[in-house]
Amino acid sequence: QVFVHRNMANIVMPYDVNLMSCLQYAVDYLEVQHIIVCGHYSCMGIQAAFNKENFASPLENWISHIRDVYRTHLKELEKIEDPMAKRRRLVELNVIESCRTVYQMSIVQNRLKQTDPVQPFATPRIHAVVYDVADGTLK
Repeated sequence: QVFVHRNMANIVMPYDVNLMSCLQYAVDYLEVQHIIVCGHYSCMGIQAAFNKENFASPLENWISHIRDVYRTHLKELEKIEDPMAKRRRLVELNVIESCRTVYQMSIVQNRLKQTDPVQPFATPRIHAVVYDVADGTLK
């Protein structure tokens, strides 16, 4: 069974009430074992953030998170000369940062602390995945 929350550029922010409601329902009531944050290459949200264009609010507010991810990983991204490869890496880094944010949320932390010690690992487990729309593969 799959319970899905979607948004532009798979951004995870604690003030996104829709995301937080879905996460709480999934973690507290469905007791999911796994949380998957799945981005995709050719993401237009990443492309929008990658451009220097200033969008009107609320879009500008939304993609500013991706620009923050870019700044956080500036040294790594600036070493990549090919613009396509740089955007692809930004997609991956955005997914990783989103997973980190999910992990830090109190909803998830509270559940992790309640995991039975006899279990081999705490749940929910958080997975970062990137879908390549060009060939259908997951990374």
